[in-house]
Amino acid sequence: MHILMRCPCGANLKAPAKFVGKELKCPKCSTMLIVPAPPTATPSQPVEPGLELLDSPEWDPLQPLPGSQPLVPPIQRPIQRQAPKKKSNKPSRDVSWPIIAAIVAVALLLFGGVLFFVYAQQSSTLSSKRGGVRSKGRQINMDDLRERARQVQSTPAPPAKVAIINTFDTGSMVFNNPSVQGSDTDLSMTDLIERVEPSIVRIKVLSRDGSEGIGSGCFIDDEGKIVTNYHVVASAVQVTVSTADGKQTESPGFVSKVRGKDIAIIQIDPTELNVVPIPIATEVPAKGEKIAAFGAPQGFNFSATEGIVSGLRTGQEIHDTLQEMNRTGEYTGKGYDVETNWIQSSAAISGGNSGGPLVNMKGEMVGVNTWTHSGGQNLNFATTVAEVGDVFMSRENKLQPYHNLMFGAQTRN
Repeated sequence: MHILMRCPCGANLKAPAKFVGKELKCPKCSTMLIVPAPPTATPSQPVEPGLELLDSPEWDPLQPLPGSQPLVPPIQRPIQRQAPKKKSNKPSRDVSWPIIAAIVAVALLLFGGVLFFVYAQQSSTLSSKRGGVRSKGRQINMDDLRERARQVQSTPAPPAKVAIINTFDTGSMVFNNPSVQGSDTDLSMTDLIERVEPSIVRIKVLSRDGSEGIGSGCFIDDEGKIVTNYHVVASAVQVTVSTADGKQTESPGFVSKVRGKDIAIIQIDPTELNVVPIPIATEVPAKGEKIAAFGAPQGFNFSATEGIVSGLRTGQEIHDTLQEMNRTGEYTGKGYDVETNWIQSSAAISGGNSGGPLVNMKGEMVGVNTWTHSGGQNLNFATTVAEVGDVFMSRENKLQPYHNLMFGAQTRN
């Protein structure tokens, strides 16, 4: 049995009945046609698969062929043609990866440049946090420094008294105390430590922001006055002082400070601890002279390191050198006065050494360990004892609480 159909192109077609409901292609125009079901099914002669053209002049397409069903209009399914793909302007994957890699490389270079700039700004640092001040811009030579030390030595000392916390007399400075003297000869490192260590103190600070810090100091008179760095106690709300024998007490306040020299004189009740004043040198050490640094580096209490005096520097010289090497005002940017004089030493110091004494091999304090320039190796600096003498002589006879350091943060003492 077969089905007669007419294609929209005008071709008369014949399809086997087994293809009813299926799609077949018109041999003439290639249109896909669905073979319709006949009204009734009647036997027919065998048929060949596929569609046949029946365009014959003897056949009337409006009349059925013998033994076939009437012509049934086919069901046409329109041919769906795919729209042409649009060309994309996006770069191919082979092109985009090099671009991404280049962007990442540029970003890394910029990030590295920022880190290098920050490092250069911070290359000269204090051994712990402190505030900064402006400088006066005046230079003092080393001859002036020695003269100031001799003047402090010759100043008459008032009678020594035990300090009364909150109000007390100025007391006596060890510059003028003949009973507190160093050795007549240079000591071995072992003997030096044994002689100096009782004068060293460990300073633990609780700051306003709740953080804790460690610094160092030493007794400079028999009334419980301790010299340390200003930056050690600048943000303090509580200061605890400990000695090498394991005793400790609270320090209620300070009696003098100069931010530009990074020196502070703090006070404790001398009856609470075994107060052993450190001998004070009356001369600036010579370049190449052996010295030792005492303190609590990184919290390791009562440590000692040995070195030599690498140089005697004015603040102006250090400022100019750092500016020449780093092209930045690091020295004054850290708050140092350019007229402050410094001892450059090779004795290693770290955070926690701040405020500890730098001593000669006779056990006399020649300076106060203050800061290290991290742009090199063993570039360590200590303020001289002449600076300590200036700050000590400018002390007040009334104890000031530590919060006064905060109120004076924008001014200079």
